[in-house]
Amino acid sequence: MSEKQLFLVQTRGCGEFYVVAGSSVLAANVVRDELTAQHYGYSGAREVVSVKFLCRQHFLNGKRVLSGYNGENNLLVWGDGNEGE
Repeated sequence: MSEKQLFLVQTRGCGEFYVVAGSSVLAANVVRDELTAQHYGYSGAREVVSVKFLCRQHFLNGKRVLSGYNGENNLLVWGDGNEGE
């Protein structure tokens, strides 16, 4: 099972998107594909400007753990303990 990661993808002309993907490149591609498929009326303005990593999901001792880096602080959140996806 591949690790899930949460990214914030910022676009020019179409706002921000939260995307779960295996890498920042895949997250950017998902948003690019969606912008193209939806035919937003922004022609040249619909592009991905940045991709920011927010957190990753692990399972540790049966508990869901979200971890990431937020500025100077490490973020660590224990979830509901459900294993699986």
